[in-house]
Amino acid sequence: MATETQAPGISASMNFATVTITRSVTIDCAGMTVTSFGELFINGVGIVVKVRNLTLNGAGAVPYGIRAVSMAALSVENCQIFGQTGNTPGIGISFAPGSGVTAQLYVADSVISSNRLASSGGGIFIQPAGTGSFV
Repeated sequence: MATETQAPGISASMNFATVTITRSVTIDCAGMTVTSFGELFINGVGIVVKVRNLTLNGAGAVPYGIRAVSMAALSVENCQIFGQTGNTPGIGISFAPGSGVTAQLYVADSVISSNRLASSGGGIFIQPAGTGSFV
């Protein structure tokens, strides 16, 4: 696992295929310009994940910007998610809590665009197998 710390006002670019998040975490890139080329995969029972001030550019190479399948809550604030156009399904945020999972999705002050393929995809997909809420 690579960790990079940047001073405020610094730009950073990260290339990865998938980052799997299994614990509660806040990813806050305030004061920086951070662009990542990859997918955030959220899969942890009862965890709370907050993503702030981050640009996720799929660069036509990844199927999701954020894919959440198991969590208590996902918060996306002041983010840009685009470019999930090269692989099926081409989705900016996929929120799909499993059966028996009660979860919340919060999206504010974010731009989710240019995520699609001709046959599938889109901005935000909410597909709960159990219960869910959209705030």
